[in-house]
Amino acid sequence: QVFPDIQPRLFSISSSMTVHPQQVHLTVAVVRFKTPMKRIATGLCTNWLSEIDPRSLTSNSSSQVFPDNLPSSLARVWIRRSSTLFKLPADPSVPLILVGPGTGVAPFRAFIEQR
Repeated sequence: QVFPDIQPRLFSISSSMTVHPQQVHLTVAVVRFKTPMKRIATGLCTNWLSEIDPRSLTSNSSSQVFPDNLPSSLARVWIRRSSTLFKLPADPSVPLILVGPGTGVAPFRAFIEQR
């Protein structure tokens, strides 16, 4: 092979299963930067995701998503349970201090939706 296989990209889910039981939302930062040679470089997955018009998405019976505006594209998605217990307190009156080193804002968006 000339090029190595593309490695999986891991994203945190940013939607509540209670609010959106049939959907998974992602919050991502689109990666675009200028290289030392002054070329514009883009992130492979985030750039691809940013080009999809969400209104054009349709699902087939096997629950795979096919963007109509990218007819040759198919995204395989796996949901992996976190190995850590990351959940809201049962009592909604309990105040929260949210710190997300490495996770970004995605899980907090889901928490806000849940509450």
